[in-house]
Amino acid sequence: MTIVAPVELARRAQWVAWKLTPREGEPKPTKVPYSARTGALASTTDPSTWSTFEEASAYYVREHLSGVGYVLSADDPYVGVDLDACRDPQSGRIEPWAKAIMKRLNSYTEISPSGTGLRIFIRGELPPHGRRKHKIEVYSQARFLTITGDHVLGYPETIQDRPRELLEWHHEVFGDAPAARQNGHVQRSPVQLADADLLLKARQAENGARFWALWNGDYSGYGSQSEADLALLNHLAFWTGPDEPRLDQLFRSSGLMREKWDREDYRARTIGKALEGRTEFFGDLKPGPRLQPTAIDPVTGLELSPWRSAGELVRAAPEPGKQIVSGLLWELRTHWIYSGPGAGKTLTWLAILMHVAAGRPFHGHEVVQGAVLIIEEDSPDSVIADYLLMLADIYSIDLDTIPLWFNRVRGVRMVDQAGLDYVRDLISKAPAKPCVVALDACERIVPSETFNSRELDPLSRYFTLNLEDGITNLIIDHTRKPGGATLEKVDPIDLLYGGRTKSAISDVMMFFSGSIKTQATVVFTKFRGDQPAPINVSFDGSSGFTIKSGKPTLSETERKVMMVINNGFGNRFTRSEIEQEAGIGTRSAQRALTKLVDLGWVDVQGENRTATYGASGASRTVFS
Repeated sequence: MTIVAPVELARRAQWVAWKLTPREGEPKPTKVPYSARTGALASTTDPSTWSTFEEASAYYVREHLSGVGYVLSADDPYVGVDLDACRDPQSGRIEPWAKAIMKRLNSYTEISPSGTGLRIFIRGELPPHGRRKHKIEVYSQARFLTITGDHVLGYPETIQDRPRELLEWHHEVFGDAPAARQNGHVQRSPVQLADADLLLKARQAENGARFWALWNGDYSGYGSQSEADLALLNHLAFWTGPDEPRLDQLFRSSGLMREKWDREDYRARTIGKALEGRTEFFGDLKPGPRLQPTAIDPVTGLELSPWRSAGELVRAAPEPGKQIVSGLLWELRTHWIYSGPGAGKTLTWLAILMHVAAGRPFHGHEVVQGAVLIIEEDSPDSVIADYLLMLADIYSIDLDTIPLWFNRVRGVRMVDQAGLDYVRDLISKAPAKPCVVALDACERIVPSETFNSRELDPLSRYFTLNLEDGITNLIIDHTRKPGGATLEKVDPIDLLYGGRTKSAISDVMMFFSGSIKTQATVVFTKFRGDQPAPINVSFDGSSGFTIKSGKPTLSETERKVMMVINNGFGNRFTRSEIEQEAGIGTRSAQRALTKLVDLGWVDVQGENRTATYGASGASRTVFS
């Protein structure tokens, strides 16, 4: 992709390439700068790692990186203003507070790589204090800013001189420089929550006592306070990685903070020395984002979620029961599809979602057309390609014209905020807003053997955010093999690792029993509302799917057992009690219970002779 930069920036040899890189423990991936001349990490305080715009652009394309960035320096007249989370990437709508700043500074403005932020370049001089507040950041040196060339129409295409406007606006946002205390120290900034965890780790390290003394302003044992400043930054640099703005922020929170630190030449020189030649960091950290507050009212600096009346809440809620595919896929719900291997659930849902993208009915099931995204981590591309070609041939669907897109998260796992943000960012950059996003398969995207509520929390929040954005969730999952030699089968939900927790964060759970090569029965093991009847599904490679809704055929023995359990709905029975009430033998009872549990009409608790059986929610709807 060709990037067109402002001409006067492109003329300067102050460019780096950058790559978006996830960092463990951080909520968002970070932009890591690279030198186009050496291929090594670049430094915003070392001009030898910078290059020309042409060199950086060629390197970013050749190495498949994320983009290029301009390094602000004390030797140039430029100031960069970052406005975060102020633009809707779909509609292009810009928040009023950001528009006010754009009009005030009235200079070259472009859209950030994520599409959610803006960047303004002006010529002017910054006061020594005030670099970040809420969603606003402003820098003039020791910082690289990504360049997209995506100019905002209606604003100058060149960088303007705005020294007076910059100072007036800066004063309104950041106020006067902090006043010195009586002990000679400048007012310390409060430590952010994310930094509190970092400081705790540093304090508990082997050299923690020395670090803690410096942090609290004790520089006894050093020839000067400047030496102590550098020593503290050496400690902090190990824990933060080469993240210069965060080092600045942390130092301002320390007991060594003083007026001298507000001198840009001293601050940049000291941070540069702390990072010079350093190649080892805690957890091999790279530069990462700091905590980004969500507040940004133009007057108070706060963004509060509005209170809504009961009537407003009801009017804003989605229409209940609205379906994307009648009887199979419901709007604004989270669907969990699960079975053992070889059932055919991936092929089945790929066919259904192809019909959603094409806007065609699927074997008698009405379809509401919409874009579909599939994040595929389970089946290799070759298998998915074979499925697509086969289904396209059977159903005469042109794959090049339907809004159906695939992506692989390539090793990113949704186990923390960084993984959640990465996947959500992928979705936000899709060619069109989807009505459905499918994940295949759960254990690859959220790897675990327990899937407890803590481990599934990022996935749960991902579901919630999608629903708030009008996106229906679908996730495909695999069951484990039931253990033990007992003839009775466990409840299908209990064959899922963390099945009960997964059930709690979903609206619809569908269990595939059997295989579509012969006939699979799809049972709704959870449904918010009237329980749908099971669905029989089979597939032939030449003619496609056969979908039949209705009740499976039961033998007389199976009907007797079901009648006993259903008549006692709400109660539980042992196998011997069922045998007695139904008037059948042990083996007949075992075979009948095995099938009824498999259908999802009966759930079982316990094993062997201690097992008890009760009616599931589905049985009241599908059996009479």
